[in-house]
Amino acid sequence: MDSHEFANTYLLFHSDLLIRMAYALLVGFVMGFEREYNAKPAGVKTYAMICLGATIITYMSLNLSDQADSSRLAAQIVSGLGFIGAGAIFQSKRMITGLTTASTLWLVGSFGILIGAGLFLDTLICLVFVYVYFILTRLIQNTRIKRIKYSLIIKIESNDVLQKINKIVKNSKVKVMNRSLLKGSSMQIELNYISTKSSNDQLFESLMSVNGVLEII
Repeated sequence: MDSHEFANTYLLFHSDLLIRMAYALLVGFVMGFEREYNAKPAGVKTYAMICLGATIITYMSLNLSDQADSSRLAAQIVSGLGFIGAGAIFQSKRMITGLTTASTLWLVGSFGILIGAGLFLDTLICLVFVYVYFILTRLIQNTRIKRIKYSLIIKIESNDVLQKINKIVKNSKVKVMNRSLLKGSSMQIELNYISTKSSNDQLFESLMSVNGVLEII
């Protein structure tokens, strides 16, 4: 059998897989383009590879269904994407970023599962819904003051400072999501909240002016 005959035979028996792989790369590219266009951590290559990998694993699991439970491999894809998504989330000094990127990485993996199962039209419909959602949320964000999630760790000298901090936070224009006292070598307060940039800057300056506040990170 020469190379030409081999290629024809391969395409005959594996055309289904090749079509799904090409479709997965296209869907991954479309999803990754939006993230890369907005200068996010993960881009076209990352999304395309995740979608392709999920497609191949799902296709393989369906073809091995006589030998094993096909749902197990698909479940492992979902678990593995959780670890990948966690790597896209970053916490800087006063802000948490990467949540949308992490969730879309998980989502593009689910697209790969759909493609691997041969549900091309369903994948396209889901992709359209996602892009419509992106457009709508962008329009909403552009018509209101942007609010961001912030996270602060406040190191204090003693419990006496707590009352002052609570009063400042209560009188500020931020929406507190969570507040907790951390244990360690020094007393620390973890504060998570949603705020505009200007309100956050005002809160930060007010907290730094309190006697007994050692450091804010």
